Amino acid sequence: MDQYNAITLIRQFNRKYTQYLGVFDKEIFNTDLTWSEARILLEMQLNDLETVTSIAHFLKVDKAYISRIIKKFKKQGLIELVQDKTDGRKQLMHQISETLTARFKDQSVHIIAQTDVQGFYEKWGYIAVGEPYIHNQTPHIDMILDNV
Repeated sequence: MDQYNAITLIRQFNRKYTQYLGVFDKEIFNTDLTWSEARILLEMQLNDLETVTSIAHFLKVDKAYISRIIKKFKKQGLIELVQDKTDGRKQLMHQISETLTARFKDQSVHIIAQTDVQGFYEKWGYIAVGEPYIHNQTPHIDMILDNV
C-alpha cells in the first residue's frame, strides 16, 4: 500500500468515527457547548488553568484558537477575566461555578474520577459512588454531583 492510499484510509476511518461519536455535534449533553468547548472548561476546572497560554500548552492547541473560545465563554458568562496581581500584563480566567451549576440545574452530573484526585472533586460537592476500579491501568471511582 502506498502512502497516499494509507492516508486516504486513515482519513476515511477518522471521518466515520468522528461522525459516529458525534464529535462535531453543535450541542453536547443538552448544552450549547461543543465537544472542544466542554473539554476546555473541564480542563480549566480540573487542572487550575487560568491563562490562555496555560490552556494552550496543556492541551497542545494553538493559542489563537483558545483565545476565540475564551472570548465566547466570557460573552456567555461562563468565565470572568481578572487582572493578575503579580503580573499586570496577564489576565486570569476564573470560572464562575454558580453559573455552571445554574446551567446544569435539575441535573445530576456523573463523572469517572481518578482516585488520587477524589478529594478535589469532593470539595466541589461530588460524592463517591461504589468502589474504586481500574480503568486504563489507573484506579478510578464513579462520582456524582446531585443538582436536583
